[in-house]
Amino acid sequence: MAAILAVVGIFHWYSSRPQSWDASTIRGISTTVSQTFDLDEQRKEFTASGFMLDFVLENTSGRDYTVPENLRLFERSSKTGALEELKAKLDHSFVVPTKEKTEVHASVEYGCSTEDLATGKTTERDGGTCFKDAFGSVTEFVGFDDNTHTRLNLPKPVDTGGTSQPVNADNGIAPDHGKE
Repeated sequence: MAAILAVVGIFHWYSSRPQSWDASTIRGISTTVSQTFDLDEQRKEFTASGFMLDFVLENTSGRDYTVPENLRLFERSSKTGALEELKAKLDHSFVVPTKEKTEVHASVEYGCSTEDLATGKTTERDGGTCFKDAFGSVTEFVGFDDNTHTRLNLPKPVDTGGTSQPVNADNGIAPDHGKE
């Protein structure tokens, strides 16, 4: 009887201990960032509204992996070394087939304008400056999938060079600096 209780106790201890995070099966290959824009129809101009983060992930495991829509994303600050929550949204889940790479998109709202309170004048910062303000001190991104205990270590972001100042074309429509 004591042996059975010991086996049950060991099984309970083993099954209830915290599960470690798997950081080896899904590899972050690259992270690029492009600026997103909204059209102010009343003023007939585009304003920077945030960024699109594009992560390329590689699945090194022997089974498909699904990046959940509710993936928790963090950024690591070069100043403190701490992880800080990033309010990024995936618009849907993404499947990373076994032994394949998949591009995962997440959007982040981020204003790139400054307003002079005395005059009420709004000024848009250029894309490079806005990128540095938003991600200049980020050394990496980290994603946590609570369902599978998968940790996604994602590289430092690279700016794709978009600008928050749309250039007027002859037809009066600003060029698209984002990805579809």
